[in-house]
Amino acid sequence: MMELVRGLAWFTQLGISLVVPVLLFVGGAAWLQQRFGAPGWIMIPAFVLGLGTAGATARKFYRDACRKADRSARKAPQSFNRHL
Repeated sequence: MMELVRGLAWFTQLGISLVVPVLLFVGGAAWLQQRFGAPGWIMIPAFVLGLGTAGATARKFYRDACRKADRSARKAPQSFNRHL
């Protein structure tokens, strides 16, 4: 049960970490347009920067997951007479 909760928390955190950068960059560009009259093309670099940031976050999550899987695979096997 704890593994299910841990996996759900990880998946939720990953989803939020991928969506928030795009929303922040696009929201910042919209604010610049509204407040200072920035041109409309400013949305394109904001969206690209948001996607780049989300990609970097996804890469970091992937590396951490691989590192955790590698650690669990390297654990010494428990011998038959070792009890918890």
